[in-house]
Amino acid sequence: MKRYILALIFISVGTAYGQCRIFTYADQSSTLKKGEKDVELWTTLFSGKENYYFGVEHGFNFDVGLSNRMQATLGLNYGYANGIEMNNGRQHYFSVNSYSFSTGLLYKLSDMMTQKSGSAIYLGYTQGSTYTEFQGKIILDKITNRIVQAFNLTAEYEYYKTFTPNADAIDIGHIGTVEIELNYGLAYKVAEGLYLGFETMSQNFFSKSKWESSVLTLGPAISYSVEDKFNINFTLMPQVTDLKTIERELDENNKMMARLILCLSL
Repeated sequence: MKRYILALIFISVGTAYGQCRIFTYADQSSTLKKGEKDVELWTTLFSGKENYYFGVEHGFNFDVGLSNRMQATLGLNYGYANGIEMNNGRQHYFSVNSYSFSTGLLYKLSDMMTQKSGSAIYLGYTQGSTYTEFQGKIILDKITNRIVQAFNLTAEYEYYKTFTPNADAIDIGHIGTVEIELNYGLAYKVAEGLYLGFETMSQNFFSKSKWESSVLTLGPAISYSVEDKFNINFTLMPQVTDLKTIERELDENNKMMARLILCLSL
């Protein structure tokens, strides 16, 4: 059950370019100025595994500038998933709801608008009903004429409970997992406020010091903003392959992900 829980828990950091973000998976280094605020409403869909699977997560993030270099984020998340999984050699249908609270700090090291490139670091914490997660992220971005690029290196540690059927009982255990994630986004400014591009993500999962998988996803992205007050962003991310086995991994990872984010500057 651990992988669909991991898939449902995805923290969305409220970063900005003209206050609101361009990409949905790759974060950017810009921060709100002191006292500025924005909110993000986002939905992520997950579908397709070896057996039937569907999941959705909704999130609400509130961002506020603490200084011209530091931004704080508070988030509330709700997720739902159902599907078929194997337990003790038998197929079982599952349906689960998840709730979580997240908080984090984004600190800008350099500004991509005034320097050759931008950079920032992010530290985050998430608490759910059955897990605790810590996250650290390095963010790099750059603007060249009409092209915007962003690169993230993220390390996550998650400690969570597991529930395994055992005859007429359920065994409760604890597992700690590490995920190293690489994100890259590139967007071209087609017109004022309109960007088209793509995003790619490599998720590397480790459990008990064992490298389990390295799932690569890649897909198109679009961003549209209105006078830096309202943004809508969408990315479609089909799985390309598992770089460890050089074939798609659909037992515990999704065939398709899609994310929509609405951002409002207050």
